[in-house]
Amino acid sequence: MAIFIPAHLQIEGVWSEEVGRQDMVNQFDHVRNSFFRFKSKDEYAQNEALIINNSLTPLADYLREYQYKIGVKEVKEIDKTISGMLTFRSYLDKDGAYSKDMKIDTKNFIKTLKKSMEKTD
Repeated sequence: MAIFIPAHLQIEGVWSEEVGRQDMVNQFDHVRNSFFRFKSKDEYAQNEALIINNSLTPLADYLREYQYKIGVKEVKEIDKTISGMLTFRSYLDKDGAYSKDMKIDTKNFIKTLKKSMEKTD
């Protein structure tokens, strides 16, 4: 019994880490797929989702290859990142793209520029 309990706890710890890693990879795949399937009439939102998806693909390959070398601390950090990506994905659904066309009124700038050039003549 004295040998069984520590060995059992060690096995439990290893199993817990493996489950955490697998959950992380599954969540990551879920997020990546949600960006891949994203459809919007807003061209900017569509492009933002495409950029993110293209950025996540190499990371997915990395996670698959090295997931067993990733420690508990790193798993927690990646989980936070995944959560942030889910938040951004929700924002795209609800509010559209972060990037927007901005109309700039240059009249005041040109007027000020002309005045300063007139003063230097």
